[in-house]
Amino acid sequence: KPLCEHSIAGYNTTIFAYGQTGAGKTYTMHGPHAADESRGLVPRVMEHLFALQAREERCSSLRCHCVASYLEIYNETVIDLLDNSGVGAAGLRLREDVVRGIFVDNITEEVLHSSADALRVLATGTANRQVGSTAMNRESSRSHSVFTLSIRAEREGEGGLRSVRHCAFNLVDLAGSER
Repeated sequence: KPLCEHSIAGYNTTIFAYGQTGAGKTYTMHGPHAADESRGLVPRVMEHLFALQAREERCSSLRCHCVASYLEIYNETVIDLLDNSGVGAAGLRLREDVVRGIFVDNITEEVLHSSADALRVLATGTANRQVGSTAMNRESSRSHSVFTLSIRAEREGEGGLRSVRHCAFNLVDLAGSER
């Protein structure tokens, strides 16, 4: 919960799941598709982040805009998990810009209005991930995945002054670390 609050305040945030193949990293991050207490970290973060955002917007002049992207790194290739046209499957390029910093060129971005939107985008991307079997796990994710929320928080201040904060909230599920 504090990480969600920090992201609304404009701080970049990242949560990593790291460990051996079969240790439960993907299950911990995503959980089952049920909306009960066994849901994963990502659905919990989405619920809290959007509830926090709604509370801030009700109680103050803060307005938030949230955009999601979802990528995987498989065999050293960056793949857009939200691109159903197949263009992003050929591999995207990392770029660096003075204003934007490091970013993935031409990645699909989805505007989010609620945690339900975020979970829908997450489910779409998760269905496109690379999986395979290993000696330790029948169906193992064979790639690193990065679900990124780009949050823009804008507040109207006194005298017409406007403050704008940008941050990225990254939720990373790393491939197994058996070596």
